Amino acid sequence: MKALIDQIKLQRDIYIIGLCTTGGLFVLGTVLHEIIWRMQEGMETEVVCMGSMMAFVGILVALLFGVMQHIVNVYNYAISLGRTRKNFFPAYTLAVFVSALVVEAMALCLHVLERFRLRVMYPGFRIDDPAAHVLEWNILLVMALLGTAVGVLFGSLVIKFGKIALWIFCLLWAAVCIGSPRVNEVMFAHPDSGVTIVSLRAAEWFFRLGKMGMVLLALVLSAVILSVAYLLLRRQQVNL
Repeated sequence: MKALIDQIKLQRDIYIIGLCTTGGLFVLGTVLHEIIWRMQEGMETEVVCMGSMMAFVGILVALLFGVMQHIVNVYNYAISLGRTRKNFFPAYTLAVFVSALVVEAMALCLHVLERFRLRVMYPGFRIDDPAAHVLEWNILLVMALLGTAVGVLFGSLVIKFGKIALWIFCLLWAAVCIGSPRVNEVMFAHPDSGVTIVSLRAAEWFFRLGKMGMVLLALVLSAVILSVAYLLLRRQQVNL
């Protein structure tokens, strides 16, 4: 327990990155919404919770890249001061998970604030709220579990392989951000294609698991991912 508390105290950078990223993207989404709403026609009776959508993207960015950057420094510092890898790894992972829950709580507060703002500024307008689909406790828990696991894995790969792994992750992130809209367009344009059918069936299967099924699946996947991350660091030397 002491190791966990010590690690939580060392998570200041993750909290700063997570809260600033989430809050910053929320503000950006809010500003973009006001600009787009006033420029486009046909939106006189509907507004969108764009700030909340951007805030939840900020959570993923913080967990993937914030944790990846943070664990490199903390790992070298902790092991060089005599901490064992067996003791460091689970405490650090649990501390990151707590950080993820805190950042998600902030995103929830921002979502409530945005809905209040839209009701006050645009009374009688319909509120389109895509972010509401991820506000269920099971979805948030799945995000925190998998975000923690993948973030720690990415950081472990950077510790193991250096800047090469970092550049690969950055390129993959850019490819996903740029390519995802195009892939969605192609899937909607060709609903009978094999990729579209497989993707839809996978999504249907996932949502048929139910709330507890989703969480259990996320737990299993997270355990596998974290096991790989631990194996990468088990004998990894310190690089100061």
